[in-house]
Amino acid sequence: MEIKNTYPTIEKKKITRRDIINFTKWLFFFASITVITINFLVGGKAWSVIVVFSMWILFRQLVFPDMVEYNFVNQIIKFSINSSILLVLIDLLLQPGWIINVLPHIFTGIFVLVGTLFFTDLERQKKNLLFTAFIAICALISSLIYLIVEGLKGNWTVSVLFVTSVVYLVTAYIKLRFDFVKMVKGYFSVK
Repeated sequence: MEIKNTYPTIEKKKITRRDIINFTKWLFFFASITVITINFLVGGKAWSVIVVFSMWILFRQLVFPDMVEYNFVNQIIKFSINSSILLVLIDLLLQPGWIINVLPHIFTGIFVLVGTLFFTDLERQKKNLLFTAFIAICALISSLIYLIVEGLKGNWTVSVLFVTSVVYLVTAYIKLRFDFVKMVKGYFSVK
């Protein structure tokens, strides 16, 4: 007697990107709850906020990055902003007083790198102008407020950040005078 197998053969399931995202999402959630619970039980400063935010940066940058406007320049800027927020949290929660010396260096470096990428490949990088211009305007306003409050005798790195953001915005405006208005209209168009 011969037995006939009528069941379909089972294929090995491939691990997909969605499976990795779901697994790491639950792992992130479990680790966050664990860290917050340990911090609550041990007491002291709120170091768990820094750990959870660091894990969130890794999750958002490596596992689940933005799919809209996913390009090198935007990812550099987003990572730098997230890192700056992390440094501010460290300054506020653990060791205060040093952040004003570090953040201007980070954002000056961002403008030098992004400006170099932007102006060496202008046609491909035009789509990144609004995001980088927004960051430049924020850096310009914040450094201007700092310089008004502290005076010119304040931190010299803030003055360098102010000049760098002004140079970036002026150069972008000179290079893309008429295209800039079209890009703004196209970016905010609802058609």
